[in-house]
Formats: sequence, C-alpha cells, structure tokens
Amino acid sequence: MSELDNLNEFSKKIGETLRYVAFGVIATDFAILTAKIDFFKDKMTSVSQLVLWSLGLSILGLVCDYLHSLFGFINSKYKYEKQIEESEIGNAPIYHLGYLFFYLKQLLIIVAAILLIFSTWKII
Repeated sequence: MSELDNLNEFSKKIGETLRYVAFGVIATDFAILTAKIDFFKDKMTSVSQLVLWSLGLSILGLVCDYLHSLFGFINSKYKYEKQIEESEIGNAPIYHLGYLFFYLKQLLIIVAAILLIFSTWKII
C-alpha cells in the first residue's frame, strides 16, 4: 500500500467514525430535548442551550462531511478530465476547500460531543 492509499483509508475511517458520533449525538440531543420525565424538568432549563448547541454543531458537522465529499468528488473529476496524475493537487481552491471541511467537521462534531457530555453530566 502506498502512502496515498494509507491517507485515503484513514480519511475514510475518520469520516465514518465521525458520522456515527454525529448521529449518536443528534439522537441523544433529541432524546434529552423531548424527554417528559419530571426529574429532568427543573434541570433542563440550565442545559437546554448546551443541548441545542450540541445539536446544531453536529448537524453542521454532517454538512461539512457532505461538502468534504463533494469537493473531493469535484476535484477528482477535474483531475480525470484534465488527465492529471493522482498525486497532484488538481484544482487548488477546490482541493483546499475539501481539506478545510475535512478538519472543520472533526472540530464541530468533537465539540458537539463534549457539549453533550457536559450537559448530560449537569443533568445527572
């Protein structure tokens, strides 16, 4: 396996893991927001904003995941049409936007998970 193949494989694993985390955070956020348990009612006012931020950041992270894939596809198509080697960048702005969204999705989803953990800790 070449170094480029290793990077692509790790990128796929990171993206897949982040998707699972984001869906888990979103599901948990909705469960907390829609809970009808009397025990939570007095504590929900103090954490509802944190849960909403966690939900919003997770959704934005999933949008960034989609944009990362979209820009990767656009750049690959550009390289194929222009017959540029696989190791070359291709369309530089599109390439760098893809990397921006790759790192942004990681940041957003990790912060969302931390907010969820903190808000759950405050509830309990």
